[in-house]
Amino acid sequence: MDFAQHLDIHCDLGPFPTPVEHECAAVCVGGRYTRSAVQAYANSKAKVHTLIDWPGGLGKPTVRQIGAVAAAKDGTQAVEVMACPEHVQDGNFAALCDDVMGVVIAVREVSREIEVHVALDTAWLGPEAESIECLCLAVRESGGDGVVLASQALQIDPQYEKQVARLVHHSGPLRVKALSLTIEAGVLLDAGVDRVGVSSRVLG
Repeated sequence: MDFAQHLDIHCDLGPFPTPVEHECAAVCVGGRYTRSAVQAYANSKAKVHTLIDWPGGLGKPTVRQIGAVAAAKDGTQAVEVMACPEHVQDGNFAALCDDVMGVVIAVREVSREIEVHVALDTAWLGPEAESIECLCLAVRESGGDGVVLASQALQIDPQYEKQVARLVHHSGPLRVKALSLTIEAGVLLDAGVDRVGVSSRVLG
């Protein structure tokens, strides 16, 4: 398997690597680096994704929309917005839909080609799958393109594998990415995800 075609390098805490340093499917950067990343990867197969409201997901909806629009105008090919933890924990489907749809509408006014992915941190999940199912349904109903599961765990444990499996199960047509602070990506790919996100700090 060509691992690079399934690898997204996350650079949320700093500058991005150059295309020469690492082969990947996408490089995921903070908004301040979007334009320079787009320029650096102009002749690369890798796409540029912009991280919106990472890692907390506590920004106001209008601020998130403004950030997404700015990234779209800077040339990003996808935005990955962190879901509001309160809406996730409460299972507030209507609020999740409103939040995601606001970003989708704002971005698509700039370009209909830009993808919108919504991330969920495992720290907000309980033992059941309702939050994952609720998020996947909200993203689908709001016109989003993918879901992302983030974990701050230092290794891929059985609990995270179960959460990833639930995300894949409930995702339907959405693209699925799972993040890890390790490089044990094979386990996640075996679980059925389309992409694995690995921190640039891990790759060195």
